[in-house]
Amino acid sequence: MRSSEHPVAIQSAYFQAYHTPLHKSADFITAYKRALDIADEMSSQVANMTVYPYSVFYLFYEQYLTITDETIVNLLLCIMAVFIMSFILLGFNLGPALIITITVAMITADMFGLMYLWGITLNAVSLVNLVMSVGISVEFSSHIVKSFTKLRS
Repeated sequence: MRSSEHPVAIQSAYFQAYHTPLHKSADFITAYKRALDIADEMSSQVANMTVYPYSVFYLFYEQYLTITDETIVNLLLCIMAVFIMSFILLGFNLGPALIITITVAMITADMFGLMYLWGITLNAVSLVNLVMSVGISVEFSSHIVKSFTKLRS
């Protein structure tokens, strides 16, 4: 029984909505972005209530909202680390450190080209493989440059 002393407040609620059939990753991403927009719109219309969209697929496809920025940041950090460590480990010699860094950057650009040609989309797995390719390319290029600088001196 409701009285003026004890008003009834809704603690939580949910409602069910449906998507049209989704087949490609781009469809899921678009659907998730639209669900976020609808939730924000609903939250703004009702005071003191926040609406969160949920689907099993949203947990997986949320990564695609930030994957491009994360890829850029991760690869730039890798390239900077390659330069700094090459510069230090090659005796503070700028030339060989730049050669290694440029070589690694070109190999990374080649990896993006191969991903495009082979139809590999950017996702968490391909991002990890890109970062690993930086490590593998450093391995080979740094040994070649170190051997070359040893022979020259």
